[in-house]
Amino acid sequence: MKYLGFILIVNLLFVGCCGCGSKDKENEKQEIQQVEQEQETKQEKTEEAPKESLYNRIGGDPVVDKAVRLFYDKLLQDEEISVFFGNTNLEENIQKQKAFFNMIFGGPSIEYTEEQLRQVHRPLIQMGLNAIHFERFVTLMIESLVLSGVNQEEANEIRDICNSYQDVILDKKNR
Repeated sequence: MKYLGFILIVNLLFVGCCGCGSKDKENEKQEIQQVEQEQETKQEKTEEAPKESLYNRIGGDPVVDKAVRLFYDKLLQDEEISVFFGNTNLEENIQKQKAFFNMIFGGPSIEYTEEQLRQVHRPLIQMGLNAIHFERFVTLMIESLVLSGVNQEEANEIRDICNSYQDVILDKKNR
């Protein structure tokens, strides 16, 4: 479309310069301005288009589900992290983890407040959950996402999002 506008402008200028056309100079200027305005409007609409959510970019629910299930397989085999999940309902945890990731990736989900996240993790903190465990958790999740088809750029974006929740999960508020 850009080229069409350029061609139109060149043709208008050519017709005006060689005197072959019957349009006067004022009409030519108006037509050129109209074409330029249309191009600017299209450019603005392109720039204003909403960015697709991370949830959709990574493949939505099928990828999140696969990654979370793979993650829990890895987590339960990990000596550092598995101790925090010994007495839990695995399927319930998987569903909650999926809902959390859907939320932070911009997908359909319930909204967890920071206080809810703090409360649910306090018993784990009392068991010794700390920043080293949190980093291991994130690493296992990123590995699972990549194995589920998420590209490295999006995995890095997800790592940053997950890391932004560290103080909340570890209840570092006012400490």
